Amino acid sequence: DGLIVGIDSAGDARFINRENTDIRFYTNNQVRATISESGNIGIGTTSPVYKLAVNASGGAFQHFTNSTTGGTSGDGLVIGIDNSGHTNFINRENTNIYFYTNNKIRTIIRNNGDVGIGVSSPSQKLDVNGKVRGHAFVQSSDVRLKSNITPIDNALAKVSQLRGVTYE
Repeated sequence: DGLIVGIDSAGDARFINRENTDIRFYTNNQVRATISESGNIGIGTTSPVYKLAVNASGGAFQHFTNSTTGGTSGDGLVIGIDNSGHTNFINRENTNIYFYTNNKIRTIIRNNGDVGIGVSSPSQKLDVNGKVRGHAFVQSSDVRLKSNITPIDNALAKVSQLRGVTYE
């Protein structure tokens, strides 16, 4: 019974709680982290219900860096929930974001903001390889997307020849 802190015969440090209770880590007389008796780890919570649970007043964020990105607060990837409850994925690098399923890239957000679904190198704001279903599309006419613009001769006469109908 009790708590054992030491080094085993292989030279590994050991922190062993032989009781069926949580282990809590304190700084400034406040619980900062908890390892529950079931093995869940909580940061900012004394009752973690998942393998890793993070709770903070205001926003709660995780920061990931490596030797390529650098280790400052302006590097790497930040994932979290802001003060308003919005989910944030923040890529602080000038690189793409990839979403995988079944070990394949399914969606990519390029560092320039172009999004590809089923496309490995999107060249438009939204580039999709496959069928797209949508409801309530907004269409606009943009002179920047047209070429060979010429006026219609006798436009009013041509419009008058149209046969207007209604239907159900």
